[in-house]
Amino acid sequence: MDRVYIKDYLSANGCARDNYRHLFEASVTGMYETTLGGRYVAANPMLAQMFGYEYAAELIEHTVNLNEGFYVERQRRAEFIEQIREHEVVRGFESQVYRRDGSRTWISEHALAIKNAAGDLLGFQGTTLAVTERKVAETSRPRPDGPSSPPFISCHPQPESTTGESLPNLYVPLIQSLHCPAIFCPHPLD
Repeated sequence: MDRVYIKDYLSANGCARDNYRHLFEASVTGMYETTLGGRYVAANPMLAQMFGYEYAAELIEHTVNLNEGFYVERQRRAEFIEQIREHEVVRGFESQVYRRDGSRTWISEHALAIKNAAGDLLGFQGTTLAVTERKVAETSRPRPDGPSSPPFISCHPQPESTTGESLPNLYVPLIQSLHCPAIFCPHPLD
């Protein structure tokens, strides 16, 4: 299905907004929108759960600044922003982050730039996958150069769907084509 077909199909059935809301709220992938300053504007329940919150509203309220105290390696947020500035998108951006209770978890982010009409970067819209299990398996697996290697941060390609597209990237055209500010961005950034 291409983006135009999906948009026409949902519009013809008069349920685009409901379907989009369901996709956002029931997704097995964390979905979000943040400001450049590091505040969540929107988050779905899966993202909240990944980070140890019961509700998305709690995550939005309690996460004041992703630029400080969220990434285990503090420079990761700056690297994320720099990649977005250069390419307007990041794919498979893996980092270790802190959950609400202070424990650590590995995530892989896929995000797009949100810009105003003048082209100024305002924030990000993206998806997050929990990849802790894979990272643990990678570090515990014997390697040719030694018994095991310490954890590392990389941008690995994600598993592919039957169409050959990276799974989280399948959401991007749908999110772009059905962007409903009242649902995904309750507080527009510009």
